[in-house]
Amino acid sequence: METTGKRVLLVEDDRFLRRACEASLRQRGLAVTTAADGEEGLRLARSEQPDLILLDMLMPKLSGLEVLRALRGDEATRGVKVLILSNSSREQDIAEVSNLGISGYFVKSNLSLQELGELVGSVPARVRRVLLAEDDRFLRRAAEARLRRHGLEVLTAADGEEALRIARTEPLDLVLLDVIMPKLEGFEVLKLLKEDGATARIPVIVLSNLGQERDVAQARALGAVAFLVKAHLSLQDLVDRVDAALAPGSA
Repeated sequence: METTGKRVLLVEDDRFLRRACEASLRQRGLAVTTAADGEEGLRLARSEQPDLILLDMLMPKLSGLEVLRALRGDEATRGVKVLILSNSSREQDIAEVSNLGISGYFVKSNLSLQELGELVGSVPARVRRVLLAEDDRFLRRAAEARLRRHGLEVLTAADGEEALRIARTEPLDLVLLDVIMPKLEGFEVLKLLKEDGATARIPVIVLSNLGQERDVAQARALGAVAFLVKAHLSLQDLVDRVDAALAPGSA
C-alpha cells in the first residue's frame, strides 16, 4: 500500500500487540518502525525522526518514562509528538508523563486497533525542515520560495561556516549543500557533518555547477544521498529529489 508519508515509531515490548498494531497502522498507509525495548526506541527516535511515537510504559532496558525524559531533554527530539500506551490508569502515572508533554494517554484495555488507527491518523505529519546552503543569492531565494510553497520549512545559509553552524544547532531532516561556497566549501561541510554523531544521520544532497565524475564520487564517498548538477535541474526537479530523500525508508 502507498504510504501517507507519516512516519510512526511504535515502542512496545509485547510481541503480539506490537505486530497487531504495526499491521493495523500499515493498512492505513502509515510508515511504521518498531522497537521492542526502551533503548532501541530511543535510538530509533533519534535516528528516524518520526512524526509520532507510540510509547509503552513498562519495557526492558529503559521504561517509557525514562525514554520520554530523554526525548524531551534532546533538542533533536524535544518536539516530537508522543502518545502513551499503558496498562495503568492511575492518576499519578498519567500526571507524571503529562508534565513532560504528551499528545495523549491511553489505557490499552480500553483501546481497539481501529481506535488506535483513527487517533494516529488524526495527528498531523511533522513539517520537514530543510537547510539550503547556497551562496548564489538569486538561486537561494528562488529555491527557498519553491520549497516553502511545497510545504517545507526552509532554513538558509550563504556560506559553509553558517551552514555547519545551523546543522549543528537546528534539528533538520535534509541538507541541500552547494559545493563551492565562501569560508568553507561544501565537501568540507559534508565531511564534518558525517564525522559528527549528532549530524551524521541527516541526509545531504550535493548541488554543483559541474558534474565531473571525481566530484560525484567524492560526494558519494563522503555520504551524500544524491549529487545534482544545477544546470540540469529545474525547481520542480529539486522538489522531486527532496521528496525522494525525505520519503520513509529512503535513508
